[in-house]
Amino acid sequence: MLQPGNMWVIDKAVEDNEQSDAALKTAYIRGWVEPIENAVPKGKPGSDGSLPRDPLFQGTGPLWRLTEGGWAVVNRTRLWTLFAIVVSVLSFAVSGASFVFSVRRLHS
Repeated sequence: MLQPGNMWVIDKAVEDNEQSDAALKTAYIRGWVEPIENAVPKGKPGSDGSLPRDPLFQGTGPLWRLTEGGWAVVNRTRLWTLFAIVVSVLSFAVSGASFVFSVRRLHS
């Protein structure tokens, strides 16, 4: 909370540009996110990280939350990534073992 005024400050927030706006609207259509508040004041710090003087906020916009469907997509993606890592490690182990066996056959 930023004082005075009890203003929310989100560290490392998603940049507010056309790409993120399009991605959020697409996720909203798919049911992955939903707006929980509208007309939330938005502002950006200065290039040196300081607060802007006047006006403190440059506009307003929605505050989004991830729905249960969105969490399901995130978790499914994580499981696929974990599965891909396990398969690649097993493939590396099998190729290493076959290399060791082939070297032993050449020397015997």
